Amino acid sequence: MVDQEPPCAVCSRIRILLILGSIFFFLFSTQPESDFLIGVDVTKVFTWVLAIVFILMIIWKFYHEFWKKRHIVGSKKSD
Repeated sequence: MVDQEPPCAVCSRIRILLILGSIFFFLFSTQPESDFLIGVDVTKVFTWVLAIVFILMIIWKFYHEFWKKRHIVGSKKSD
C-alpha cells in the first residue's frame, strides 16, 4: 500500500463523476417526485449550466496555456 503511485488525474475525475452519479441516482430513485422542480424549466437550467461550464473551461485553458507561462517569476519556465 505504501509503494503505490497516486492515481492519474483522469482516474480521479472518473471516480468523482461515478460517486456524484451514484449519489444523484440514489436521491432520484428514492424520491422520484421532486417538489423543488415544479415550475422550473430543467432544459433551460441544464443549457445554462453547460454554457457556464464551457466558458469557465475556456478561461481556465487560456490562463493555463498563455497567461501562466508568460508570467512565471524567475528565469526558468516549466510546463
